[in-house]
Amino acid sequence: MIYVFHKGSLLDFFDYERVRSLYEKHGAYSVKWDIVKDYFEKDLSFFGDEEACGFSLQSGGNQEQTIITGLILGYPIESTIAYLRL
Repeated sequence: MIYVFHKGSLLDFFDYERVRSLYEKHGAYSVKWDIVKDYFEKDLSFFGDEEACGFSLQSGGNQEQTIITGLILGYPIESTIAYLRL
């Protein structure tokens, strides 16, 4: 699999506090936000290396990884929230 990423991190494209508040507003209370914040600070190319990041953008993983996957792949936040609440 070949991934092409913009330069930078998720912090360059999203407001972490705004994303967190949207998830919490819609019931995503058990998310480990310290892990999500750490992912936000990583260079986007980090997510192309499954061994380094610990998950695949194709198959997702836990809640925190699913949030990151949704943002990177451009899914609407509402869709990812609905998926997490299943």
